Amino acid sequence: MQNITSNETINPYWTSHAMLRKQQRGIKSNEVDIVFFNGDREMPAGSNCYHLTISKNRLKLLVSEETICPKIAEKCKNLVVLTNGQSIITTFRKS
Repeated sequence: MQNITSNETINPYWTSHAMLRKQQRGIKSNEVDIVFFNGDREMPAGSNCYHLTISKNRLKLLVSEETICPKIAEKCKNLVVLTNGQSIITTFRKS
């Protein structure tokens, strides 16, 4: 998520629920950050929130630009981040 006016990266606020679930599910913070900042697929989730995921094409682009390594891309492939655009509410892996 980029602040358009100042071109600075905005660090998301992690809810205590998101932190707990991330730990329980063995999801790394850097994986969530990759999806949060580079995710290109949004699905409405209600209450002004949405499920954010990252497409295979975007992952291939990030790997080809050497922004992320293939191992991390594989872990981000099925990762879902529930967010309102500013806060990370929860995260999980879809099957």
